Amino acid sequence: MPTKPAEAAEPTMASAQKPVAVVCIGMAGSGKTTFMQRITHYLHTNHKVPYVINLDPAVLSVPFRPNIDIRDSINYKEVMKQYNLGPNGGILTSLNLFATKIDQIIALLEKRAKPEPETKTTRPQHILVDTPGQIEVFVWSASGAILLESLASSFPTVIAYVIDTPRTHSTSTFMSNMLYACSILYKTKLPMILVFNKTDVQDAGFAKEWMTDFEKFQDALQEEERKGVFGGEGTGGGSGYMSSLLNSMSLMLDEFYSHLSMVGVSSMTGEGIDEFFAAVEEKRMEFERDYRPELEKRKKEREEARANQKEQDLTRLMDDMKMESARRKNMRYIFSQEQLVIPEGVKVHIRSRIVTLAGKLTKDLSHIAVTFSLPKDSKGQDVVQIEIHHGSRKNVATLRTVKSLIDNLITGVTKGYKYKMRYVYAHFPINVNIEQADDRYQVEIRNFLGEKIVRRVRMHEGVQVEASKGVKDQIELSGNSLENVSQSAADIQQICRVRNKDIRKFLDGLYVSDRGNIVEG
Repeated sequence: MPTKPAEAAEPTMASAQKPVAVVCIGMAGSGKTTFMQRITHYLHTNHKVPYVINLDPAVLSVPFRPNIDIRDSINYKEVMKQYNLGPNGGILTSLNLFATKIDQIIALLEKRAKPEPETKTTRPQHILVDTPGQIEVFVWSASGAILLESLASSFPTVIAYVIDTPRTHSTSTFMSNMLYACSILYKTKLPMILVFNKTDVQDAGFAKEWMTDFEKFQDALQEEERKGVFGGEGTGGGSGYMSSLLNSMSLMLDEFYSHLSMVGVSSMTGEGIDEFFAAVEEKRMEFERDYRPELEKRKKEREEARANQKEQDLTRLMDDMKMESARRKNMRYIFSQEQLVIPEGVKVHIRSRIVTLAGKLTKDLSHIAVTFSLPKDSKGQDVVQIEIHHGSRKNVATLRTVKSLIDNLITGVTKGYKYKMRYVYAHFPINVNIEQADDRYQVEIRNFLGEKIVRRVRMHEGVQVEASKGVKDQIELSGNSLENVSQSAADIQQICRVRNKDIRKFLDGLYVSDRGNIVEG
């Protein structure tokens, strides 16, 4: 007899070593963030330091210190601006982007759950997760499902649904919250605790009575029907249809209540927090007993489906490779990237695909659909990483173009560019004067082919011009921007173009004779 319970207790003890993840979900204004602050403070006070994750990208500040904060890696306002989204769309897209890093997050959590003995790091017993107040954005989105399933696959996970008790005092709003809780339970398929918050304002005893005693709810419903107030005091008269609907739903949810734990807490005073964590421990055991086998079964089914899908994709890919070359030209590359090492001392800033180097040169690449990042390579050097997903051959070719453009900017900042131009003439010596006005240089060309016309070329911004020292009939154009220097040289050459004559004989003009850098080597 003693052997069997010991064997049955073995997996429970092993799984109990893992911290339990408490995911707080609640409507806006339910006191969810204040509740997170209270339970975080409670655990710190009892020397059970939790690991806290904030998944709300739109919150300005939180009254607790998260270990992982979505705001550190996702700029909510920048996402709204870049993708032209509203507030809810911005939150949803931010969660989608954050969900792509879920493997790193789970790896970090598992590392903290099993610290090395020599580090003397305290193993957290609880992982607290704060979510956005827009429940539908988190619970019914693909990113929310990915985050919850990934957590539940590694740690015992419990949903804490925070309810605003004063707003749930009427039967209709109470029933609405219960239907919401029901939908969350069946969507997440995880153990749930109903947390009736703000009990310092309104006692939650009525909710417990309504959940455990069907007759009490019927009495309250009849009382509201008699007074003609559905949804709260002063809300106007009810209807027979409304009463019948609430009766039917209360009968349906009677079985649903048996799967829930209900606690009343006050985030302001701390009342009921002990009962909440007792309920968390109960739900942890329930997770190990009832939910984990189902999760493992679903995980196995997903892996089998993924393997079948992979085999089908491979077969389809082999079939596609056998198609004609015209079809292959339209194939898209799943992922392509280029990297450019940033020299030491050069500062690169990229925002909204506008590249700025050392505050001197700026290049607007917002018209090119590429993604920039500034990571470090395997040698620890700073690099500019340019990526494109599902790009065609032309799109992939733009990666090298963008890399060359940024490389030119780096060369311009570190070495600069210098163009040398020689005067070519047969009978009429060309006279060139260099002037400076309005912070820009201007080149005056006289006596070209003996003409009386004075040709003037205004240099582009940042381009300097001077006559070569020691070399006759030569000027030098220099600057940091390759585009501006080369365009200024082209403007000089174009203005001296021979017209209405045989250019094989009349070779007069100013031509680029050498191109290089200001700083050689």
